[in-house]
Amino acid sequence: PPPPPTFEAPDPLPRPGGGELPILLGTQLEAKEQDMLKKLGRRLGARIVKSWSAEVTHVVCATRGTNRSATQRMCGRTFKYLMAMLHGQWIVSSEWLSACEGAGHWVDEAAYEAHGDHQTMDEATGEGTGGPRRARESKKRKVPALFAGATFYVDENFPEQGLRRKEIMQLLSAGGASVAKRLPVSAAAAQGLTVVVHEEVGASPELVEQCEVLNIGQCVHHKFLMDAISRYEWQGH
Repeated sequence: PPPPPTFEAPDPLPRPGGGELPILLGTQLEAKEQDMLKKLGRRLGARIVKSWSAEVTHVVCATRGTNRSATQRMCGRTFKYLMAMLHGQWIVSSEWLSACEGAGHWVDEAAYEAHGDHQTMDEATGEGTGGPRRARESKKRKVPALFAGATFYVDENFPEQGLRRKEIMQLLSAGGASVAKRLPVSAAAAQGLTVVVHEEVGASPELVEQCEVLNIGQCVHHKFLMDAISRYEWQGH
């Protein structure tokens, strides 16, 4: 009998203008949005991943409008979102998935780019900071990383809820900062160091005493740094 026919999988549909196929990571997506992401990855050709890595090209967010402006695409400020900001990658609304599904190919991302996150939006106008676009364009222009030249020490007294100490350290490193694993032993070695403490926990008496001995005058809440990433603006402290 003749051999059974063989079937080859169809080639992935190309991106407009060519280019490599995307590596997509979702954050805070609803179940139906997660399903669409997986289906589009198979249909249009993309790798769908579950955790952040420097290979990720797009973070797809569950964006919502605000009470002030339904056209503003606001994300939750997750670790994935912040990492995408610091790497200058696309942060897009889940609406981008619907547009790609309708077009049958990966469409231009610009019309679906997130405007910011809920934590730093303007309460009066409901508008975002424009941080995702600012971060992406900074990468294109090869601007130095957000925290380039800065040195931080993150206090060990961080709660398990929310962003953990390890993640704060990863974010600072991704932003180009030097991150000390422990406090220096001399004032000379501590020169220029900024200590990061959890906003709700604050600095312990022991940490305050150590900073005084080491002549460390710069101490900031972690939220101050997260807001800087959200806005993609950092002037030091």
